[in-house]
Amino acid sequence: MVCDDAELSPPACAPDSDTDIFDYALKSGCISQEFYQQIQAVDWKTTEFGALETWGPELRQAVKLALTMSRASAIYWSPSRSMIYNEAFVMHIRDMHPHTLGNSARFVRRRWYYYK
Repeated sequence: MVCDDAELSPPACAPDSDTDIFDYALKSGCISQEFYQQIQAVDWKTTEFGALETWGPELRQAVKLALTMSRASAIYWSPSRSMIYNEAFVMHIRDMHPHTLGNSARFVRRRWYYYK
């Protein structure tokens, strides 16, 4: 699969709910091995997202879509705006990655003000 955000519907080869979202993004060539390792290293059950196996179909599909887009894309989840984003988004947050994966966007905003 080529990562192409011109097609915003799920690809025909989209994984079923038993397939790991991150494995799918890696196998489709949309994220690098390094980004895959960083996203896998997050203890998701300690974040607002919760354990991967508890993610509903809407969240799973949104994350699949974000990870497979070629343009910078992020999902903000829960009242605290916890973040999961694709590899292209890293250029916007620079050295705050990978610490921002699963954490509140408020952390990112405070750091951006620090840089200005």
